[in-house]
Amino acid sequence: MKNNFPIFKIAVQFSLIASMFLTGVFVNPTVTMAASPCDLGVYKPAFNQYPETLSNLAGCLSGVGSEFPIISGNVHGAGVYASSFNAQVGDSITLRVYMNNSADADSGAVMHDVAYNTAETDSANGTSHVFTTTLTASNALNSGDQGSITINTPAGATLQVTSGSLSGTVGDMHPYFENNTNNDKVFYITLTVVKPVVVIPPTVTITTSGATGSTPNTFCIYTNGHANDTITYSVTGSPASSLAGDKILWSSTKNGIP
Repeated sequence: MKNNFPIFKIAVQFSLIASMFLTGVFVNPTVTMAASPCDLGVYKPAFNQYPETLSNLAGCLSGVGSEFPIISGNVHGAGVYASSFNAQVGDSITLRVYMNNSADADSGAVMHDVAYNTAETDSANGTSHVFTTTLTASNALNSGDQGSITINTPAGATLQVTSGSLSGTVGDMHPYFENNTNNDKVFYITLTVVKPVVVIPPTVTITTSGATGSTPNTFCIYTNGHANDTITYSVTGSPASSLAGDKILWSSTKNGIP
């Protein structure tokens, strides 16, 4: 089908020139978009069809096309982008979100309503953070194409966005190499690794002075914490043996009133 396309364009141009001469009206000739040596033979809008590279340079290089992964990143100062890496508390991280319309340069296949959205999924212990970016367009052959990156941190650490956006809209996107120009889109997002919040349970000392016999006094402890949390307690005085223990379940209410 690709071989027939230039013939169709030539026929249209001859028809247009003949029409201009017959009507006696002269207008500027139709501009024909040139093919690119890096074209893949794709004549409809499609996301990211070229071979991926994690280097800092992508495009049509020496007749070979390349592109970045949909999402990649690394800690500031690493010097290279990666699909998985480790980060420590206090580190700044750059995420790179990338997209292109891989239709051939002379196809005229403009992609519409282009957008991206990045979602984070964390492991239960907070040591692994997966960011997945989804690319969408109203007329792309592969709308919904996704890419992911994994960031490993100390347990309980969180990642906060300090610049850029995890989602955004682009609108129209022309073919990657149309008019000998790189028409791809790149978005950068900065994250900061934040240390985990350590919650230290309150400590209570129970004094049993004045208790008689083997039965100690009864003590009730009320706090403003969360229901079903635990509290560490110690016992002084006499008799204390029957109250000894490590933790006691407590409630955040007294008589049902917070």
